[in-house]
Amino acid sequence: MELLTELTNISAPSGNEVMLKEFITKQTEKFADQIYEDTLGNLIVHKKGKGNKLMLSAHMDEAGFIVTHTDDNYAYFSTIGDVQLKFLHACKVKFLNDTIGIISKKSENPLKTTDYFIETLGCKGDCLNSVSVGDIATYHHTFDQQNNIVSAKALNSRAACYILIQTIKKMVRPENDLYFVFTTQHHLGLRGAKTAASKIAPQYAITIDSSVCDSLQNEKSSIKMEEGPVIKIMDGSVITHPTVRNIILNAAKKENIDIQFQVSPKTKSDASSIQVSGVGVITGVLSFPLKNFNTACEIVSKSDIDKAIEILVRVCSEKV
Repeated sequence: MELLTELTNISAPSGNEVMLKEFITKQTEKFADQIYEDTLGNLIVHKKGKGNKLMLSAHMDEAGFIVTHTDDNYAYFSTIGDVQLKFLHACKVKFLNDTIGIISKKSENPLKTTDYFIETLGCKGDCLNSVSVGDIATYHHTFDQQNNIVSAKALNSRAACYILIQTIKKMVRPENDLYFVFTTQHHLGLRGAKTAASKIAPQYAITIDSSVCDSLQNEKSSIKMEEGPVIKIMDGSVITHPTVRNIILNAAKKENIDIQFQVSPKTKSDASSIQVSGVGVITGVLSFPLKNFNTACEIVSKSDIDKAIEILVRVCSEKV
């Protein structure tokens, strides 16, 4: 999982995806017929085929923290995207200028971001010289793997990017005109996916995302880790089109892979922006089980990730 390790080690908060984009470009350029960026910074990897336009997307960005004000000792912040506030205390963060900080709470029962602050390491009494208003940080956590189970920061986006990269590398003779899109600004309102889909104008689209399989969001889930990828029948922003659902199911059946199904009304995906772009796109979501969504230490299974790759390679190899 060296590639996934490298992907998670790169900081890419919403609006600051450049370093990750450069890394993905190096990983995919020799497998692409064309690779380019659009105005909003989405990375588009095109593998030409004679069939319909099929867009496969994964967002690059991760949730982050932006400094709103500082004093001599501490930095105070707002969040970029959704984070699990109740799990912020004692989390380590890293600013884009490489300053390390620790999030601490002001009270026993913090309810909002103003109940927290960041203490920058080794800078007590001199916080103003280490970070300033507008500086951005992300979670700072090691990548760990034991058997099939992987833990790291930002896995909800980076595992999806990993799936697309590996599909690009394994895809030899595409039967469809394939557009692999690594989108920006997911956490700022699913923005990148909308502009990318408008430019590409695909007939079909599959978004790769995560499916929560624990109760951190007070939402009961039947999804189990290591029991296969997931078709999101519905999330809070989109209903998977029956045609896409059948495309994924048929590919999974041919690869002898079990599929789970989820209805998750509290989550959103890039699929909603893609679906309503242009004159409309036949869209669906293929996801992988994930624990500890939007925290410093997310957890996925390598076997679920590998099976998602097998399904996508099969989908790309047959006309949709």
